[in-house]
Amino acid sequence: MFCQKCGKELPDDAKFCQYCGWQNQENNKERNINNSQNNNGLGCMGCFGIAFIIFVIIFIILMLIPEKPIENDSYAQELLARTLCQQEVQSRLKNPKSAEFNRSEDVTEKIENMHYKVESTLYAQNSFGTNIKTYYSCKVKINDKESGDVYDVKIK
Repeated sequence: MFCQKCGKELPDDAKFCQYCGWQNQENNKERNINNSQNNNGLGCMGCFGIAFIIFVIIFIILMLIPEKPIENDSYAQELLARTLCQQEVQSRLKNPKSAEFNRSEDVTEKIENMHYKVESTLYAQNSFGTNIKTYYSCKVKINDKESGDVYDVKIK
């Protein structure tokens, strides 16, 4: 028997060519079916390699896109102000785990650059376990994209 790829003589029971690695079609038909489906010659490792290269290119492109500084992003400032205010208010409640903030009633007002006033309501359990609607407000000075100072907190 001869290799169908390189033409060298092989033993009759050979599954692969010992010279070029080509698979003997007669002795390994199941493997041959898989090879015929993958007719681009890349094989499974080639597909993974291409996918990896595409992933690296996308990652590099995303890393090159500059992040918008929070000083220029009023929406991010408002979100951070609300979050910081809610965290501060929740920490002051008698039963902080029961707090359910009423996000539909949030009012965030810009006082000046990087300073916000946040007002809203929440439902929280009192000492007797009854849910009570509570009004709160606070002012927040944004320091950077992750932190700020919360002051003038009022819970009624």
